[in-house]
Amino acid sequence: MSKSQAKYNKFKEFLLVNNIKQSELAEHIGRSSSFVNNALNGRGARFNSEDLNTIRCLFNIKIGEYF
Repeated sequence: MSKSQAKYNKFKEFLLVNNIKQSELAEHIGRSSSFVNNALNGRGARFNSEDLNTIRCLFNIKIGEYF
């Protein structure tokens, strides 16, 4: 597993622990559920800086810890 995928796994765990569905995240950042799923599972899609900033503000997290 790559270092970046390990961080994505940490964010997926964050979502799970906080009972946040990928579909809810998708809605908040204006992306499709399939995009979010693909991004979190390393299947080609990648969050852009606007997505990451929205995630940072929404969850009050440090992006470097998760992405």
